[in-house]
Amino acid sequence: MLISYTFENLWNFKDRTSVALENFRSSKSKKKPPKIPAVSTMAFIGGNGDGKTNALKVLLLISDFAANSCSYEPGTPLKYETCLRNREASQVAVEFTDAAERRYCYEAIFKNGGVMKERIAREAKEGDSDSCSFDGMRIDAASENEGSRWETLVERDAKKIVENRLGIGAEGIELHRGVSIVSALKQAGVARINVVYDFFAAVRSDFSCYDKQPPYDTSSIAKLYWRNSVLQNFALRLLSYFWTSVKDIRIDKSGDSYLPVFIHKNEMPRKKIPNSARIWNPKASSGSGPWRLSCGRRFRPEERY
Repeated sequence: MLISYTFENLWNFKDRTSVALENFRSSKSKKKPPKIPAVSTMAFIGGNGDGKTNALKVLLLISDFAANSCSYEPGTPLKYETCLRNREASQVAVEFTDAAERRYCYEAIFKNGGVMKERIAREAKEGDSDSCSFDGMRIDAASENEGSRWETLVERDAKKIVENRLGIGAEGIELHRGVSIVSALKQAGVARINVVYDFFAAVRSDFSCYDKQPPYDTSSIAKLYWRNSVLQNFALRLLSYFWTSVKDIRIDKSGDSYLPVFIHKNEMPRKKIPNSARIWNPKASSGSGPWRLSCGRRFRPEERY
């Protein structure tokens, strides 16, 4: 489950920005209040141009890079923009949990279209390593877990793996600037990277951070809503708030395909269309018929077909 992600110098975000799905209860006590469990659904609210889409693009960028970069054409640069296209490095940190609710964190530093550093850390058990960070990106930048300890599982610097606790299989792997260590280790068959790879591979969206179409179709998105009625009802409530004519969302399943169907209600009163509002179009095909509606007004002879 996604807990938070932190980033800086990406698209219109120059300063460090955190998106957290885990909040803290307000408390007058001097001690840090207990945390509310991570929410399952979140929405960005803001005006046009505030950066809502760009904030999502960051997560899509890093997820696609971590899961799919081994399938990129060799030498393909990462397709992202720095703030005002400056030449400084960009940083991203993503924190999430596995099925046993143990926390992981993935960090990356990009520059000039390629990755400079990457690191994967895991929340350590009692007696393990202390917390870790590099180049100013704190491992717990978003969640700020007091007393948390992290152990580095694997770390890269440029094209070399400088630390490896994932076991046999990670040594001798050749890396280049356009490939994530997650994708490379997955391709090499390192089983202990599966937790991290599966998390990023499961990230889905109905738009892409690239100019091209996303590598998944509408059916895969609709399938997520078909399986989760809570998510489908949330989307309906949110969508109907802005799109008032939408009264229901239905997911039609046909074999392995899923199709979203939006049910609209016509709030206009029903009126019978008078014959005077129909005009003759002799050029129309026989299949569609020669009559066409004139939007409720008579056409002068010179306006007809």
